[in-house]
Amino acid sequence: MKNNYSFLQTSLLLVMLFLANDTRAQRTENNLESSPASIAFIGLEDNMLVFDLHLALKDLSTGSLRILDGNNAQLFSERILKHVATKRYKIVRDDLDKIKFELVINRSVFRQSFDVATRFQEVLEVTRVE
Repeated sequence: MKNNYSFLQTSLLLVMLFLANDTRAQRTENNLESSPASIAFIGLEDNMLVFDLHLALKDLSTGSLRILDGNNAQLFSERILKHVATKRYKIVRDDLDKIKFELVINRSVFRQSFDVATRFQEVLEVTRVE
């Protein structure tokens, strides 16, 4: 009887450990607009797209940022080490049609995408000749 009780205890402990690790390993996906992080397009500078990333985190145990193109090819990556920071990123335009930011903070994933399109506008100018 004691052997069955020991087996039951061990099985229960293993199930609890498995569930705890599974829960801890899950990532929650959030939108950057509802988080303590934000990304804003600033403009075009020397054929480079300029973005600002602002972080205002209460705590930070681990963090990383990846910038991807529309085909999910990685353009840039780095570890995030500061709780509060504003950092500017300049990305070469090079026929990009989409830019994706993927920020992983404390096992939560925050994603923000930007479509990149070029539009030409025709301007008609009429001036009087004297």
